[in-house]
Amino acid sequence: NTAGTIGAPPAGWTALPSLTGSSLSARAWTRTATATDPGATFTVNTAALAKSDLSIAAYRASAGSVAVLASAGNLNTTGNTTVTSPSVPVTTTGSWVLTYWARKSSSTTSIWAVPAGQVLRTQSVGSGGGNISAMLTDSNAAVPVGTGGGVTTTLTEGSAQVPIYSVVVGLS
Repeated sequence: NTAGTIGAPPAGWTALPSLTGSSLSARAWTRTATATDPGATFTVNTAALAKSDLSIAAYRASAGSVAVLASAGNLNTTGNTTVTSPSVPVTTTGSWVLTYWARKSSSTTSIWAVPAGQVLRTQSVGSGGGNISAMLTDSNAAVPVGTGGGVTTTLTEGSAQVPIYSVVVGLS
């Protein structure tokens, strides 16, 4: 959708930086789950009718806590068929890196190519003009301390605007 039409984060959620292009907006939010969250609903408001994707990922530590330790967002506007996620600092042993990718297309609906070293967690494929297709992947294991993200996917056609989030989740 166009800039400014996505409402505030749902109650109890923290916003990551917004990504806004000429004809789309992307938002990402985080929160630590509580015992009352399973089966709960929440609402994301828009100011007008919007084609969208909403993906939710839940992570749990075998012991200890889960926290979002770092994040980065990038609105890729190259129009290329390959796009790379932003790099993020990984400072804590046991962290995973997840990546969210989306694209808007007037013609092609497609399944994304899952990047090497990533596991697909969810995807959506839109239909009709201005459709939204998206996928959420993660490292499926702890990544080394240093720099995470920087993974590349391939699209079936170039896309003028591809919002991408890389998020470091500490599982300690």
